Amino acid sequence: MIINAVASLPIPAAPEQVYDHLTTPHTFPPVFKGYGPVPGMQYEELPAGHSALGIGLVRHVYGVDGSVLAERIETLERPTLYGYTILGGLTPPLAWLVRHADVTWRIHAEGEQSRIVWRYAWHTRGLLTAAPVLLITRLFLQPAMRQCLQRIRARIAAQGQAAEVRHAY
Repeated sequence: MIINAVASLPIPAAPEQVYDHLTTPHTFPPVFKGYGPVPGMQYEELPAGHSALGIGLVRHVYGVDGSVLAERIETLERPTLYGYTILGGLTPPLAWLVRHADVTWRIHAEGEQSRIVWRYAWHTRGLLTAAPVLLITRLFLQPAMRQCLQRIRARIAAQGQAAEVRHAY
């Protein structure tokens, strides 16, 4: 069974700028602080010899709880779609309840800004594990996602303001 978590937020920037921010290594861990039993992220590590994301690449994302997520990049379609699969590394209770997760980031143009739609699709281990996954998703993951999107919006807005200041001189 699949349990979905979705968060969405407008961002005051062009889709290309939003996409580039999301797909630049090392920008995500500082803005994902976690919530309740959903751990925040410390840093990510790309395989040796890689400095950018690529289809099929498996990166490792280190959590503040000691977890190490293995994430395989599945989709990179600038400026509208970025996706990956969490292959493993989850800690209990999610490790006991889900097989993996498919994660997508869609960026839509909305006038002079963009909208991020961030979706987790948890593939549960069975019907009996769906209810606890739904509870964890609604109570903890979705609030963590919303807070993360607010931090992303603030970072991108600050980058835009810094660029405006540089162009003024």
